[in-house]
Amino acid sequence: MVLEFIYKSSLFHPMENKFCIVFDFDGTIADSMPLLISLFNRLAADYGFQKVDQKEVDKFRNRTTKDMLKKLAIPTYKLAKIVKKVRNEFNRDIDKLRPVKGIEVVLKDLHKKNSQMGILTSNSEVNVKAFLLKNKIDFFDFIYAGSSIFGKSRVLKKMLKAEKLSAEKVIYVGDETRDIDAAKKCNVKVISVGWGFNSAQILQRHNPDWFVSKPKELSQIFK
Repeated sequence: MVLEFIYKSSLFHPMENKFCIVFDFDGTIADSMPLLISLFNRLAADYGFQKVDQKEVDKFRNRTTKDMLKKLAIPTYKLAKIVKKVRNEFNRDIDKLRPVKGIEVVLKDLHKKNSQMGILTSNSEVNVKAFLLKNKIDFFDFIYAGSSIFGKSRVLKKMLKAEKLSAEKVIYVGDETRDIDAAKKCNVKVISVGWGFNSAQILQRHNPDWFVSKPKELSQIFK
C-alpha cells in the first residue's frame, strides 16, 4: 500500500525542517516519452542504432537505461552526440509536449505553500524554461541542466554544490532506476513515480524511499 508506506516515514516534520524538492523533468513533469521515442527513431538511421518498436515500449519500461541502450545497439562513444542532437530536435518540437496529467495541480499547491523547488535535467535549460512558461508552471527556484547517462550521481552532486544544498534536506523525484541509484549514492531521499520512463515493477525493485503511481499521491507525501 503506497499511502501506508508514506505515513510510516519519519522524514517529514514540516515545522522543524525546510526541504528542497528537486524534480526530474522528462517523464516526471513533462509527458515526453512519445516525443523522445519519435526523436530516437528519427535519428536511428543516422547514428546506426535500432528503432524502438511501439509494440515493445512496455518491455523497454522494464529495463534499466543501460540495458535499453544495449538492446538498441547504441554504442557508448556515440551517446554524447546523440544526446546533443536529441536536445536540439526537442527544442523544435517543444510545442507538442504536455505536462503529465495532474502534475500542474501538485506543483501549484507546493508553490502556494512556499516550498523550495528545483529541476535536475539532462535536457537543456532553454527547453525546460520554454515548457514551464508555456504551460504556466514556472514555479521553480532553479533549473540545473547536466548530462550523464551512467553517472547521474555526479550531476546530482554538482547540483547540490552549485545550489548550496545539504543532501539530507533534499528530496528527489524521478521516473528512472538511475534516479534511485544516483540519489542513494548522494544520500538523498528519493520518490519514484510510476508514470514515466521505467515501470512500477522495476522501480520498486530498486527500493526508492517512496513510490507513487499518480501525481496526487505526491501531495499526500508533502502534506
